[in-house]
Amino acid sequence: MDLKKFITPLSKAERELFASQCETTKGHLQNVMYGIKPCATNLAVLIERESGGKVRRWELRSDWFRHWPELIGKEGAPEVPQAYAPSAQAATETVASEV
Repeated sequence: MDLKKFITPLSKAERELFASQCETTKGHLQNVMYGIKPCATNLAVLIERESGGKVRRWELRSDWFRHWPELIGKEGAPEVPQAYAPSAQAATETVASEV
């Protein structure tokens, strides 16, 4: 589910609470929702957590695989663009070797 579909049915009070739980403002969430501002990686994680996983971080950042290579190949995760597949694969191998 994208952020707009998640936020739209919420009441004004619920939107304020959700923004507070995500450590941001309702206005900033709206800017992210409409693509006016990019979604920071930490905010993407908070939105995913506070939405109960309904809004996934990869829906908020098209470069998600660079920040969270451990999610590559996980259920529901989009495919990594071919142009980035080799670098994403290297990042996954680096993470795996560190474990």
